[in-house]
Formats: sequence, C-alpha cells, structure tokens
Amino acid sequence: MYSWSTSRVIHGEFSCLSSLVSYLCSCYTPTVMIEVTRKDGKESAENLVRRFNRRVQQSGLVIAVKSGQYFEKPLSKRDRRKKAIIRNERKALKLKKIKLGQK
Repeated sequence: MYSWSTSRVIHGEFSCLSSLVSYLCSCYTPTVMIEVTRKDGKESAENLVRRFNRRVQQSGLVIAVKSGQYFEKPLSKRDRRKKAIIRNERKALKLKKIKLGQK
C-alpha cells in the first residue's frame, strides 16, 4: 500500500520529485527544502520515494502543517503543564498495563 505522496508520484501527477517537494513545502514555509537524489543509476523509483517519505517524516513537516490547520485557543502555561502531566500519567499507566498483560 502506497502513501498519498507515493501514489501521486507513481501515477505521474508530478513530473519529478523536486516538484513534489516544492508542492509539499509550499503550504509550510518556503525555506524548507527536502531533496533526495539517486544513490546510483540502478536505484528504483520506489526506493527513492521511500527515502523521500522517511526524510519528510523525520523533518516534522507533516506534523507542522497539520498542527496549523485549525486555530487553537492560547492556553496559559499552567494549563499546558497540567495537561502534559495528565497525559504523561495516562501514558505511563497504559504502558504498565501492557507490560502486565492486562490490555
């Protein structure tokens, strides 16, 4: 199963990876540029796209774009800390249950 960007590249909607990169970066910031070049002439397009997708995920580009989709009300520092503490406690409890085999 291919991801969204992989299927668009394979079906020919983008002429090259640089146009795909510019398309993805246009909604983020113009300073972010992710480039992937072929290691050798024998590298397949699927491997190239796989490396590209990995670099995009590692850069945090997708997360940044998705987080900017909707407006969030500004929280006070105290509220953010409380929510983070609760989130970490729930995560620790969940991991503990998984280790004990309860869930």
